[in-house]
Amino acid sequence: MRRFMLLTMLAGLILLAAACEQATAPKTSTGPKLPAPEIVKATPVPIPVTTIPGDGKVPVYLKIREPLKTLERVSEWTSSTMPMMTASTMAQQIEMMGIPISRFTPGGNMLVAVWPQMGSAQFGGILPLNEPADLSRFGVQTEMIPGGGLLFGMDTAGQGMKQAQTAREDLVKIEKAPIDSDFELGADVQLLWPVFGPLARLAAPSFINGIMAGQQMGDQASPMPPNMKAVLMTEAAAVMDFLNQVRDATFRVKLDKDALELSAVVSAIKTPDGGTTLSKFLSAEPVAAPELTRFVSRNQIVGQSTVRDMGKMMEIMFGYMANMVQDQPGAIDELRRQFAGIEKIGAMHTAFGMSMSPNAAMRLEYVMVADHPDELMKLVHEKIAAINSGPLHEFYVGLDMDVHITTQPLTRQYKGYTIEKYLFRMAPGPNARKIDRQMMAAMFPGEVPCEIAQVGPYTVATMSQPADGTIDRVLSPEGRSPARSVLTFPSGAVFTFDYDLVSYLRAVQSTIPGMEKVRLPASAPAVLIAGYHQQGKAYYVLQIPRKTIIAMSGLSPEAAETTGTTNQ
Repeated sequence: MRRFMLLTMLAGLILLAAACEQATAPKTSTGPKLPAPEIVKATPVPIPVTTIPGDGKVPVYLKIREPLKTLERVSEWTSSTMPMMTASTMAQQIEMMGIPISRFTPGGNMLVAVWPQMGSAQFGGILPLNEPADLSRFGVQTEMIPGGGLLFGMDTAGQGMKQAQTAREDLVKIEKAPIDSDFELGADVQLLWPVFGPLARLAAPSFINGIMAGQQMGDQASPMPPNMKAVLMTEAAAVMDFLNQVRDATFRVKLDKDALELSAVVSAIKTPDGGTTLSKFLSAEPVAAPELTRFVSRNQIVGQSTVRDMGKMMEIMFGYMANMVQDQPGAIDELRRQFAGIEKIGAMHTAFGMSMSPNAAMRLEYVMVADHPDELMKLVHEKIAAINSGPLHEFYVGLDMDVHITTQPLTRQYKGYTIEKYLFRMAPGPNARKIDRQMMAAMFPGEVPCEIAQVGPYTVATMSQPADGTIDRVLSPEGRSPARSVLTFPSGAVFTFDYDLVSYLRAVQSTIPGMEKVRLPASAPAVLIAGYHQQGKAYYVLQIPRKTIIAMSGLSPEAAETTGTTNQ
């Protein structure tokens, strides 16, 4: 999966670099004059409120909305795959665990808090009961809360009850807070990180060395490429740096009639001097980006992204890449020189489509609009040469990838616009593993054509397919609707995706060992994804259609028509 992401990232970088190369030598255009798309400020989306008090008394909690009704929804969701798992059966099993769910007060929520420590943890919380319950035989201590609810604590030394009593006021606030999902998991990251962060930093190198050793033992003839360790170490460092800047995080699960919705809200730390790097990055005003996805064909992945400040984005990318090229003296400075001036672009709005053919060959399609397209056109053409030499090239060589792209394009005219064609080659290195050779040979067979055209305010780029169709859609978008994710989620997102999971898996299963024997459904609705950054918070939403879940479980999609219930 990491190798696939690196291949996809490189392909996107190549198209962007080629677009910049094409833009530095603009040709006279006789095509139709197109107006620039309108970009306006968007109304901030209502991000779900974080209910973590933040005073250090509740590090982790799980909240279940109206447990009896939630059990009914779970039962109806699982009825197609596990018909014996009825609400009453699950309730009986929960009763056997010592939770008197049959006596729960209607309308109340169940709350379980955890106070983790090295090697142990205490548990406590609130049960929606308006009468005492003796749970001592299960090792649970209880006491009534004035105004309703049963406070409980559990552990071997009785510390769970003491923790629950100390945090009772906060627990009540969390339990009473409005909730529109079925399950809510909250974490006070800044309370947890001082305890577990140092251990994670110490354990990461040994864990990664174990991964590398395990992979090599599994394939002695072709060990993991050396730069893969740098990738893993960089990912670990990025995660830990991210967590060090996070105040709290909340994850929610909602069982709706037609879809399973997963969402997350991450709040960055705010400091007196204006905030951390993360909080500043998450605080730009949202914009209603132009609906560019109607210009790309309906691929297996169709999406749109908005980078509201290319300069800030590249600084984050430089920090990420610095760890990966740290063994190359001066590499990061060279990368900065190669991308100098990119901050002048301002915001960049990009629609993209990616699909894999039945033999797993990758096809990419981009339509880009910049705040300052003239600055985009001024970017130096050496960016395309960065693929062929320098630190970026050497990094991919270290991943056993031999990459090259022509720097003198072939040109042709189409409807008054100049299309430039570059040839890109990616071949496995001499020490590449068998699975990596198969994947690269399938995704990039031979020399892959990349085509670029400037169509008025739009920069069009394609890989493994002519740019003609994309240009046609830019010139005549009438009757074409945006991607479903664009229509489903409110405007102002920094990214949206339609992900046709089934179609994608069918295309790549021939390249994954053992996957060719898996029976996949003929089709299923796309998974929808969106992300928002505003007011120092990140809000991500994932909707998995119920029909897709049923289809992937091996059942007929029509089964979804006869089951299900709405949230109450």
